[in-house]
Amino acid sequence: MSNHDIPTWTLRPAHDWLRPLRVAFDLTSPTRVVAQAASGLRAAFERLGHRVDLAPEPETEVVIANAGFGQPISWRRAPLFMAGRRYRMARTPTVVTLISASVREVEDLLERLAHSLALEAPGPSDFDYPGVAPRAHEVFIEQGRRGGPILALTRLLQAQAKCLRIILLVGEEAPERAYHFDLVGAHPVTEADDLPSFYEDMAVRVATAAGVKPVVEHEQVPPPVPRDVWQRLATPGQMCRASNELNAREFFTAMLRVADLVAVPALGDAVAEQYSEGCFATWDPALGALVATVTGSARPVNKGQLTPEEL
Repeated sequence: MSNHDIPTWTLRPAHDWLRPLRVAFDLTSPTRVVAQAASGLRAAFERLGHRVDLAPEPETEVVIANAGFGQPISWRRAPLFMAGRRYRMARTPTVVTLISASVREVEDLLERLAHSLALEAPGPSDFDYPGVAPRAHEVFIEQGRRGGPILALTRLLQAQAKCLRIILLVGEEAPERAYHFDLVGAHPVTEADDLPSFYEDMAVRVATAAGVKPVVEHEQVPPPVPRDVWQRLATPGQMCRASNELNAREFFTAMLRVADLVAVPALGDAVAEQYSEGCFATWDPALGALVATVTGSARPVNKGQLTPEEL
């Protein structure tokens, strides 16, 4: 059978959470590159069936903002914290910030971060950047040594822009590529070789971010597990041992506390106070269910030193 004989299917919609959204742009003195990207992204949203509001409205679900490269903004001006109140929104919107920089600017900053991370004992003065909290260097070091300078750059831009979802547009006169940064630390890069596809990919990524929910709204599903049954299970003890073994191998990243990156008086419902890399679980045949760790964004938990109460 040749490749041409293999049937293929396209699922539309791919997921039920990939749905039409209400999007608005809230830009302040955008650079030429940001303005071009905003125009292309706006058109892509419309082609994909989303509604683009002229300005943020109470029912807007996604706000596209902008910030300068390496230029911190006050939390009082950051849409992530203020858009809901400023525009009397029904719920906290998903905020994505567009930032533009030249190739040289990005390379220079990555080289500076790489140099600092390579020091035997880097300190606060080696990560002296405006707009970050006094302990931000600890985050840059831990994250940068695990994920490289690009992850340290991610955390720096997030701290300065006061936003978790960043699209870094790299180019001189027009976008040449885009880095998509989020809290998880992923940094996929898309090339602007085909502009309609480039912006449609960007729009789908934003719609995906807005359509899914973090696993923090836990629900108790009956029937409850009786305490004597739980205490007889081998799985909780095995999970705690696995936690210690994984921790001994430096498997887990340190919990990211937002207050270590930025000094914001009150986070409110815009963002959780802390995040970890998620949860891990194992199947318990006696229960016929997964036994999982609590999620780090729900409450602080050290996954390298688990106790049965954290399962």
